[in-house]
Amino acid sequence: MKKRIYWTAAFMVLFANAVSAPKLAGGWQGILKTGSQELRLFLQLANNPDGSLRAALLNLDKGRESIAVKSAVLRDSLLKLDIEAIQASFEGKLVARGTALEGTWTQGGSGRSLKFERATRKNAWQHIQYITVDKDVTLEVIDWGGSGRPLVLLSGLGNTAHIFDRFAPKLTTKYHVYGITRRGYGISSTPKSGYEADRLGDDVLAVIDALKLDRPVLAGHSIGGEELSSVGSRYPAKVAGLIYLDAAGPYAFYDPDAGELRLDLVALHEKIGTLIKTRVPTEETKALVEELLKTDLPRIQKGLEMTLKQAQERQIKLPPKPETPKLDPSNEIGAGVRRYTEVKAPVLAICALDCDKSSKAVQKAAPSGKFVTLANAGHYVFMTNEEEVLREMSAFMAGLPLLER
Repeated sequence: MKKRIYWTAAFMVLFANAVSAPKLAGGWQGILKTGSQELRLFLQLANNPDGSLRAALLNLDKGRESIAVKSAVLRDSLLKLDIEAIQASFEGKLVARGTALEGTWTQGGSGRSLKFERATRKNAWQHIQYITVDKDVTLEVIDWGGSGRPLVLLSGLGNTAHIFDRFAPKLTTKYHVYGITRRGYGISSTPKSGYEADRLGDDVLAVIDALKLDRPVLAGHSIGGEELSSVGSRYPAKVAGLIYLDAAGPYAFYDPDAGELRLDLVALHEKIGTLIKTRVPTEETKALVEELLKTDLPRIQKGLEMTLKQAQERQIKLPPKPETPKLDPSNEIGAGVRRYTEVKAPVLAICALDCDKSSKAVQKAAPSGKFVTLANAGHYVFMTNEEEVLREMSAFMAGLPLLER
């Protein structure tokens, strides 16, 4: 009897600890008063697979991107944030039954009181959810709202979905607009692998399925074009259309006649891997070797000679390699590119830079696609030429078949 009472008591203690353990994952928002200014800060917290916290901070009144938080540590209901990027820190205690973080924001040698309140669907300044797309991989998904056909925005290399925070709301009068922060950036998970183009495309498809979106339009900036082409070449029926925002580079539309060294090297690596695994020569092996000798190797030799010439002209010096190299998502994505030569979904390509080359590649891969060149535009076309981009996007989407009701 005593033994049973002991184990019951022990279970109740464990249960009480589990219930009282603070769960911080999600959004927290607070107003930082600096003189006459009031800045809306949005703190994002997420759990890593090992139980630790990762965090990102948004200043909704200044800037367009999330600010990386170097460390987020919770001990005895006390949260400590080190925001090295802006030389700031925050130390706050959980209060009000875990619905608020009350403490001190320190920056520039001075401290100010700051209270973060847990963001809910009703009070949140920005609606964000975290969707699992792979084992131990969750992605930040922003919902800017709106009604009509779903439109999903994908950012360029190094950016998060927040790069569209000012652009996206201008689309919500006609469409329901979402944004995805790819793995490796912002508050999204940073796994050690999974940065190949088709895996990133699968991440986008996983979000579409999780949100139960009916044939959305995907719009991608810069490297986001490879995710568009990945989906559009493999699963065109999943989307209504693809919009490339200065994103029709070789990583999205590969022109075999022009070639592209990085893409060609990645393809060569895969073919050599196939040969290494082949013990007994077959007809397929013979065809692969002939392709390597006739096409791949001469093309790569030409690309290497051009690269060597450019390096000699510019006297490029490579930086020393770090002793313990850290995972760089951008490098991993660069190593995971693929050659897309046929995109089957409807295409709108809005181009600002290197448009002659991109136009030819798009014409070959998507003959019925529309290609628009914007004069005097920057790479971030949705910022430098906002009105033109909105007009072209609207016209393209208006011409797509209506969704079935």
